[in-house]
Amino acid sequence: TESQPIAADFFLAARAEAEARLVRASRLGVRSAVLRLPIYIYGRGGGTSYVPMRLEEAKELGVVHYVAPGDHLVSAAHVDDVARLYVLALEHAEAGSVFHAVSESGISEKAIAAAIAKVAGLEVEGLLADQAAERWGPVIAAFFSISNQVSAQKAIDDLGWHPEPPAPFLEDIAGFGPPTARPPVR
Repeated sequence: TESQPIAADFFLAARAEAEARLVRASRLGVRSAVLRLPIYIYGRGGGTSYVPMRLEEAKELGVVHYVAPGDHLVSAAHVDDVARLYVLALEHAEAGSVFHAVSESGISEKAIAAAIAKVAGLEVEGLLADQAAERWGPVIAAFFSISNQVSAQKAIDDLGWHPEPPAPFLEDIAGFGPPTARPPVR
């Protein structure tokens, strides 16, 4: 939940410090709120760069990689749901609030790799942590090797946010094709 502290030695500790500064600024009269986004934002033909990056890499290498054993679980959110949450936070959030923006949890990295592999017509292969760090760099490899599941219950309760993605994340990957012009966000 949003009330759990982020460890000082976590590789995103700088992000946690930025959040803390925003919360402290609210005590000085600055109206601020923090939205914590999951690793995977999807929809509208793409979302975050991780799925397209992995798809392009898979086409080059002939295999889709994941960090073994691939059983760590992550959260995701559809870009339209995230946009609605930003509006709700802007209009209604109490200064200094922190909210998680997720519409789906319990997605394994191995399942994500399998969905990408199905689109590309390829097999999946697990990488050891050091191999993944060599392939993607230590930060991206860390993103793909940690369980990162959170609850959006606070946003639901406090702001009345009701995520309604048109499709679950893995289904969205299944429909992923070449990049196209994105329709404007309304």
